[in-house]
Amino acid sequence: MKGFIVGNGVTNWDYDTTPAFVKMGFWHGLYDYDLKLNIEANNCNFGNFNPDPLSDNCANYFNRFNELTQNINVYDVFRKCYTNG
Repeated sequence: MKGFIVGNGVTNWDYDTTPAFVKMGFWHGLYDYDLKLNIEANNCNFGNFNPDPLSDNCANYFNRFNELTQNINVYDVFRKCYTNG
């Protein structure tokens, strides 16, 4: 084998995808310190939502995060996000 290409490097739904975007989002200034502290204080796990559903607080924090990042290009947070809307 000379090489291979990885199209989508997700290997663990509990750490990659949403949890990684939430953590990365803070360090790129996509949401504020208060929201970060609330997420951490409530031990919110935004990984694979099964078997434990999100608490009401965590669901609210996740909704707030989604509101703040809905127009963000998740593949390049510094570029414009093109939508169909």
